[in-house]
Amino acid sequence: MIAVSLPDELLQKLDNAVAKTGKKRSYLIRESIQMYLNQIENTHEKKEIILNTSKPFYEILIEEFQVEKELMTEARKTEFTMFSDNGKLYVVNSKGNTRKLEAVYVNNFFEEYKKTGSMSPSSYQDITFNSSYLLAALKYLIEKELI
Repeated sequence: MIAVSLPDELLQKLDNAVAKTGKKRSYLIRESIQMYLNQIENTHEKKEIILNTSKPFYEILIEEFQVEKELMTEARKTEFTMFSDNGKLYVVNSKGNTRKLEAVYVNNFFEEYKKTGSMSPSSYQDITFNSSYLLAALKYLIEKELI
C-alpha cells in the first residue's frame, strides 16, 4: 500500500472519473499508473533504426552542409546555422557563437541514434552537448531522403 497526497484539482478530476465510470478511486489510480508506466516503457524502449549510410555520419553532414543551412531544434525551437568548411563541421547557435563539431562525437551520436531511435536530446547527454543540433540535422537529412 502506498499513501499519496493529491492536489485538489487532481482529486476533483479523479472524483469526476469515479462519477462517470462507477469505478472506485483505487481502481482508477492503479489503472492510471499502469497506463503511464506503459507509456514510459514504450517511449524509452530501444528501437533499432536502419538507415542507408555507406559513409560515416560526419562525412554525410560535411557534404550536405557545404552551403550554410538554417535549421531549428525540435525541443526548444531555437534557430541555428550548420555549415562545413575545409572538411570540418560547424554550428552557429542563436547567440551567434560558432562551435566546431568533432567527428568522433558526431559519429558516436549517430551510432547511439541507430540503436535507440530516440529523438530526445537527453538520450545523448553522455555523448555530446550538441545533440539538439545533430537531431535537427538528422531530421533534415531524413526528410530530404539523403539517408
